[in-house]
Amino acid sequence: MAVTDPVQGTVTAALTKLQRVKGWLNDRDLTDLAAHLGIPTYRVEEVVSFFPHFRRRPPEPVEVDVCRDMTCHLRGAPGLTAALRTRFGGDGRVGVREVSCLGRCDRAPAVCVNRHAVGAEVHDALYLGRPAAEVETAVLALADGQPPPAPNRDADRPRAGDPWRIDVSPAYEAARRYLRELRQAEDPAAALGRIDLIAKLKLSGLRGMGGAGAPAWKKWDDVARAAGAEKYIVCNADESEPGTFKDRELLLRAPHLVVEGVVLAGLACGASRGYVYIRHEYPEQADAVRAAIAAAERERVCGSDVGGTGLDFPVAVFVSPGGYICGEQSALIEAMEGKRAQPRNRPPELATNGLFDRPTLVNNVETFAWVPGIALHTVLDPARPVNWYGDLGPGGRGMRFFSVSGDVARPGAYEVPIGAKVRDLMAAAGGVIGGEERLKAVATSGPSGGFVPRRLTDPKNPGRTTDLLDVELDIDVFRGLRLSLGAGIVVYADGADLTAAAANATEFFRNESCGKCVPCRTGSQKLAEVGLGLLRDRPTPDELERLQTAVRELDRALEVTSICGLGQVAAKPLATLLRYFLDEVGPVPLRSADGRH
Repeated sequence: MAVTDPVQGTVTAALTKLQRVKGWLNDRDLTDLAAHLGIPTYRVEEVVSFFPHFRRRPPEPVEVDVCRDMTCHLRGAPGLTAALRTRFGGDGRVGVREVSCLGRCDRAPAVCVNRHAVGAEVHDALYLGRPAAEVETAVLALADGQPPPAPNRDADRPRAGDPWRIDVSPAYEAARRYLRELRQAEDPAAALGRIDLIAKLKLSGLRGMGGAGAPAWKKWDDVARAAGAEKYIVCNADESEPGTFKDRELLLRAPHLVVEGVVLAGLACGASRGYVYIRHEYPEQADAVRAAIAAAERERVCGSDVGGTGLDFPVAVFVSPGGYICGEQSALIEAMEGKRAQPRNRPPELATNGLFDRPTLVNNVETFAWVPGIALHTVLDPARPVNWYGDLGPGGRGMRFFSVSGDVARPGAYEVPIGAKVRDLMAAAGGVIGGEERLKAVATSGPSGGFVPRRLTDPKNPGRTTDLLDVELDIDVFRGLRLSLGAGIVVYADGADLTAAAANATEFFRNESCGKCVPCRTGSQKLAEVGLGLLRDRPTPDELERLQTAVRELDRALEVTSICGLGQVAAKPLATLLRYFLDEVGPVPLRSADGRH
């Protein structure tokens, strides 16, 4: 008999299903749901009020969501929004609103249009990189009940770059091999701890691809060693950082790798269930993962009695109700449990007290996707070890994916060796529009790392400058330069308004703050006010100097007092603007904090 999935019975999952059908949530819906779940109504209300995806009033028949963040902002989203509001303001049938990143930065500006029909599920249609007139035509057709122009589908866009080296094995072959070993063991459950996959991960040097860059094997080992018969594996596919969309491509084009990685993690850690947590703006990707799970069940590598071992390991998709904060692993777990997605205070860690207070492994999409190849092709021979993943890149560092957008000729998700130069990644993306001499700034970690200029002062040698294009794409190399390296790279050429970009990125953090901790809640609001002030008024030299000091001090305070990474990076867009690009905001060049002019 199949065991009931505890996550699918939570408030969050139930609300998502209900709104998908009804379009919005009225008081009676919430009261009835609370009674059905046997919980107080306020528990339902607190979840509904937290996530902007949940609606408490009927939407307009046609709803138009325009991405407002980073690359879309650079590609004219404010003007597109204004044009749509002018065209449809007062129509009564059409609502236009700005929303946070939709994950289609490679085809900016991104617009999502949906039509709400009574008694029918809501289906979103994407119009990507289209001029305002084409979007207006689609909206009018939907408002009149007519077939709209064909929307964009992620599957219709060719994959960027060279053939991927991540996908080198027959689907589920690694899982089948490990299950055969377990089946031959006298006690499969006891044999789980002897699987050498964690040792292979350690040899490979694979690091978590979610941002922190910690060794992947350590998390796995902590969960494998944690006490408890019930453990969970969670794939974090809540890719909501502006400028980042490489997980979107992996989920769509290689979902079997992600599912197999989750299965292998379950076998190595002795887990009982796995989940792929996907943002609701990725419906194609969610369908692709569900199809991959179904294929894995047919192969008997997940589900009931996997591989004839007598062990059960079901895998399911959990659709996020939205919010950038859900990318923080403990906030993600809170959402899965049917709570407000607010980061937990730590300790305890998720490795011992995660989902439903059980040991839980949370890794990024790409981290899991590399695991099948490592499991199949890494050899733990003391005399002659073979590090398949490490040997893919120079110096044994492997490879990784980057999302590149902005002022480049071919935006997309690219797989490159760790240790390749920034220049190599730019070349893969077709180069800076107009030539590399026009490169003005690069956001090397979406908004989280701020804006980095072409020429950098070496923190260890102030008299020496470094060309950003010559820096290796290695998280440790970037940290040595006191910079951040993430999966989202946004390129700005001459002519880009970096003051507007910094104000926009700061507003993103203000909008997405969960409000749990005071420093982030009040600090992000103050930073947004500073950004808007810079757009409204050109400061005097004295005012600018005071702003530099204030933002720098607020940056330091947020770094040490915020509970999670959002607050810790919220000041970076403005801090880097005022550090590197003073001539963008001040009336005369001033000396910056690092000695530049």
